[in-house]
Amino acid sequence: MAKSFEELEIWKKAHELSIKIYEITSKWPKAEIYGLTSQVRRAAVSVELNIAEGQSRYHYNETIHFLYDARASAQEVRNCLMLARDLKEIAMRVEEFAVFDVEYIGLIKGINGFISYLRNKKSS
Repeated sequence: MAKSFEELEIWKKAHELSIKIYEITSKWPKAEIYGLTSQVRRAAVSVELNIAEGQSRYHYNETIHFLYDARASAQEVRNCLMLARDLKEIAMRVEEFAVFDVEYIGLIKGINGFISYLRNKKSS
């Protein structure tokens, strides 16, 4: 297992996506700064924070718990982006949404893979 969260591929991907979320949402209407913009940014950052916090735990069950939270936050980001795609005020392009959606689905699969790895390691 990685010694620090920065070594984890899932953390690297989550961090990269957080930056992309901040970039895309900076173009959203200012009226959404305390609404959907804030929510999707917090959810995106929550993914990488939970991965980092989980990596600092010394027990498999605690690490897995934080990975569950990271996975849930990634799904929250997906939902927020779907809403942004469907709201006329924001009008996120369908193509733009599709790219993010694929990337977040890939991240969720990576988180699931890490959870499986930890469960197997715990069992052995």
